[in-house]
Amino acid sequence: MEYSSLRTIQLKNKLRTKASVNLGGDHPTALGVLLGITQGQTSLEKEIEKATLCEKYGVSTITDLSTDGTNDFRLHLINNASQAIGTVPVYEFYYYWNKSEREQNSISEQLIKIFEKQALEGVDFFSIQASLSSAILNKLNDSNRVIPITSRGGAMMAELMTRFNIENPLLSAYDTILDICSSYNITLSLVGSLRPGTIADSFNELHLEELNFQMELAQRAAAKNVQVMIELINHVPLNQLEKYCKLSHEVFGGLPYGALGPTPTDIAVDYDDVAGAIAAAQVVGMGISWINLVTSAEHSYFPVIQDLERALKYYQIAFHVGNISRYNNIEQDFKLSKNRNLNNWQQIAKYSIFPEESSEKFNRLGYKIGQGCNLCDKQCPLVRTKIVEKRINKILEVNPNCKYVKHNV
Repeated sequence: MEYSSLRTIQLKNKLRTKASVNLGGDHPTALGVLLGITQGQTSLEKEIEKATLCEKYGVSTITDLSTDGTNDFRLHLINNASQAIGTVPVYEFYYYWNKSEREQNSISEQLIKIFEKQALEGVDFFSIQASLSSAILNKLNDSNRVIPITSRGGAMMAELMTRFNIENPLLSAYDTILDICSSYNITLSLVGSLRPGTIADSFNELHLEELNFQMELAQRAAAKNVQVMIELINHVPLNQLEKYCKLSHEVFGGLPYGALGPTPTDIAVDYDDVAGAIAAAQVVGMGISWINLVTSAEHSYFPVIQDLERALKYYQIAFHVGNISRYNNIEQDFKLSKNRNLNNWQQIAKYSIFPEESSEKFNRLGYKIGQGCNLCDKQCPLVRTKIVEKRINKILEVNPNCKYVKHNV
């Protein structure tokens, strides 16, 4: 069953000249990557190197998760990257808030300034945690959730809300944020702060309550002509992914929706990229609009470029698998298999998902056309079948009407 969104949006700040990204409808699932500078863990140069790698592997969106208070990486992405560029404005806001220890009455003012600054820089979409209302937060202690708040930005907002006994600043400033988005054609990505951070919290009641509130926020955005997408799926067992995709249609009326991962098991420590790719293949086949990949470092450490490249490869395979299911297009697989039957190694490499790697490996192994690989060597069934076919043809030359071939051919 396909649960692709009914609506299409375009991620592109009106000030940017780079190519835009279309999400939703019948558009293929967009692959997103989360990058950014965490002080002491990485550098501008290393994150730029990762962004360059994203170009190679066909990434559609990059979200800057920098928490160091600078905009250097963000500006580099906006000015140089071909992807749609998003941010989590709360991260910059929280950095300056902690640094200056501002008073309560400056919260909304400072928050709005950051949105305005990033909009003017050219950000294409904002990921915001406005749906964690005080009414929902007050129910958290009585909830049976294993991981109470999953979102880092949501936890930042919760800290301010409980410190000053105030409503979520993002919610209080929501109308102003919508005005900014409308002025610059910026898309809002509504983040679920209570999305499941463990498969045990999948379909948790408080999470579902937040989903309904996200829909209210989406309707308010639509009234001001602001595009919206929903960050919906996180840690969810495989057997519940279809239910989540269906829920998106029922609750959000066909808005583009996305996933982080998704992560179908909690125990794949150091292998979350593998687990995520498995689940990604399934939801791509169902028509999900957008997936932010996870690396093997998810939940454990800050990923290096090797972690990102491995994850990008796994997700490229997963997307191809999912797209076969969604669009029933096996042309590339068919061409590869036709050449595999001929043991035509150059063409096998050409149609493989990573042609350069395959070509290098086949050349290193010294494979020639018609030669079986070194797994079966001369016993390769493809090679042996060619011998059988020749013998059958000789029999048919003698007796064209022969319907059967003896077993000792």
